[in-house]
Amino acid sequence: MQGGDFSRSELDAISTDHPILIWYINLHDACVNSEAFKIAGIGEDVGELPGGGHFGRGPDGKLNGLVYEESAMLKFAVHFLGKITPEVAAKAVTDYAQHVASVAIRCCTSPARSARTGLGVHQTLEYARLPHQRQRDV
Repeated sequence: MQGGDFSRSELDAISTDHPILIWYINLHDACVNSEAFKIAGIGEDVGELPGGGHFGRGPDGKLNGLVYEESAMLKFAVHFLGKITPEVAAKAVTDYAQHVASVAIRCCTSPARSARTGLGVHQTLEYARLPHQRQRDV
């Protein structure tokens, strides 16, 4: 899923007792249910966050479950993910790179740096010491 395929109400129909976070493959969008908002301490009065992070709203002005950009994602990640160290980030990117290569995807780039690790995709791959995946000067 690229992003925006679910809503808070659809996820609430699955569970209101357990938090649900769907982080879309584009890594810019996610969707959460009401329990996830509760655990993260995010109420209807939340505004835009530094770095452009924000939360989607329905026609009624209420949070619709959509979460946009890293600063908003991190409000949930700190509750649902373990500590993201450079080693953990390197393993995640390495595993991802190996998977996409196994299904014949040969190019994957992102110039962005993570606010959590301070590493971009290329720096993370460099950290993981994957010589065949290192950024090359063009």
